[in-house]
Amino acid sequence: MYPPAEATRARWLSKNFLIWDVAQNASEYAVLHGTPADLPNLLTSALDSCNAEAAQARERRACSPSHPGSFFWYLVQGRNDPQVMGPVGSARIAGTDTPRTVNETGYCPAT
Repeated sequence: MYPPAEATRARWLSKNFLIWDVAQNASEYAVLHGTPADLPNLLTSALDSCNAEAAQARERRACSPSHPGSFFWYLVQGRNDPQVMGPVGSARIAGTDTPRTVNETGYCPAT
């Protein structure tokens, strides 16, 4: 089994509707969800996100932040099964691309 490629071009069709392009070799996708406080953890081994949905579809309805001025962030990760996960891109830190790491806590609580 080949590992999935990166799911690219994640974009919002509307305020609450996220879609993305197919990731080569991915049979399903995880939509990872976090808060502003979790963002720095994407560059470390600390817990950083929850899995908003694992599905074969290439779309996700998003939650709205509960506090004005706050936000949620989302990353899409191609997967073949829970153990074979694709990359989630990189962050540019001081001019250097630094790969993101995903350390999810499990499925997100129901809202």
